[in-house]
Amino acid sequence: MLSHYPRRTAVAVLKSLHSGTRTSSFSFLSTCCSRTDGLPLFTAAGHSRLIYIPLLGKPAATLLDRRRSISSSTTILQAHAGRRKEPKPTFARNKKISELGRKGKWKEMILIHEKEKEGFNNVNYATTMSQLGRIRFVDHRDPLFRAFLDDLGNQVEVQGLRWLQVQHVANIMHAIAKMNLRNERTSRILFSQVEEHAEKIVKAGKPQHISNTVWACATLDVESPNLFAQVEKH
Repeated sequence: MLSHYPRRTAVAVLKSLHSGTRTSSFSFLSTCCSRTDGLPLFTAAGHSRLIYIPLLGKPAATLLDRRRSISSSTTILQAHAGRRKEPKPTFARNKKISELGRKGKWKEMILIHEKEKEGFNNVNYATTMSQLGRIRFVDHRDPLFRAFLDDLGNQVEVQGLRWLQVQHVANIMHAIAKMNLRNERTSRILFSQVEEHAEKIVKAGKPQHISNTVWACATLDVESPNLFAQVEKH
């Protein structure tokens, strides 16, 4: 809503225009410019007639400050956009592993581990195993594959299942079953750990993860009485 002064002034000007009275441009301009809540505009009829446009009580200085603030904020946002962080190595590596897996390039996947094994974490190991399990043919005698599988077994043996999430355990065991790696040292370590920590796995895991884990044990005919008992219990 307009304040009383701008409304009264605007009405007076409109009456003047309709009545044909010529208003002194100097005196009116002086009156308008002495205010900070409106702007005078010249009409098409000439400089002797002015229309006063109220600005709802917003001082000109305030509007200028706001424009400067918006301009400053835009500059800051642009600066931050230019300094966006690059994806973390883990996520970038995982994306590359998944892309190679979809193309069936298992050897290239294993080469990533060979070159970047120091940076490999639980997510990278689980993703690599999951992708290997989806490829129809993987040469289990390949030296790079053997090295990758042994390294995975060492990590689990040293750090235990606390190093892996239940989803990672399920994905790795599911891949082991699909590739029929029952007699591998890494497989024995994982099955042993799962049997020992069956209660925690069943309580923390989602139904799909538990189902994949049980399926892997059943497919490879691995005795897991504690795991099956916990599944029935919960």
